[in-house]
Amino acid sequence: MKLIIWLIVSINAGAAPVSVEDLRTALKKYQGMSSLDVDFKQTKTLKDMDFKVESEGHMSIEMPDVVRWQMTKPSSMKVELNREHITIESDTGKNQIDSTAIPPAQRQEFLNMFSWLKLDADVIAKNYTVTRLGPNQYNFAANDGASLFKSLEMTLDKDGHVKDMRFREKSDDEMFLRFSKPKVKYLTRSK
Repeated sequence: MKLIIWLIVSINAGAAPVSVEDLRTALKKYQGMSSLDVDFKQTKTLKDMDFKVESEGHMSIEMPDVVRWQMTKPSSMKVELNREHITIESDTGKNQIDSTAIPPAQRQEFLNMFSWLKLDADVIAKNYTVTRLGPNQYNFAANDGASLFKSLEMTLDKDGHVKDMRFREKSDDEMFLRFSKPKVKYLTRSK
């Protein structure tokens, strides 16, 4: 029994709380960006079915609120999100959903998702308890039951770009993303 208690204390001792200021510093590569282009590999695990779906593609973000998620493998699908619409386009056709038609609770989840995609440290820190798991590795635990995800882990590469993200859903299904070749453009200030 003492060994179990020691293990639990030891595991939790490694997770250090992260302030919003520290999170802003960790995500400084994304502060003031005007756009982001990055390739990804995604693995979605459906726990109850013991089933994995792997895909590849490209994500682009145009500030303040346009996200394009294009899967190229195993099949082609494009998803565009903005504050007004969600558009899904695949081999079977195109579907557009007016975001104002989404019920308020789900709409808030939809808007919170933008915070993640834009790596908005202030909004993320408001909705999640952030802990440091190791060098450039963070865990985000949802502060309330309204969040789409139970938790999320994020690893930054040596240059401060997001390398990996692991989303744990309320259903215990999981989505793992590995990002590569990030291209960040920044807002320019006129004199």
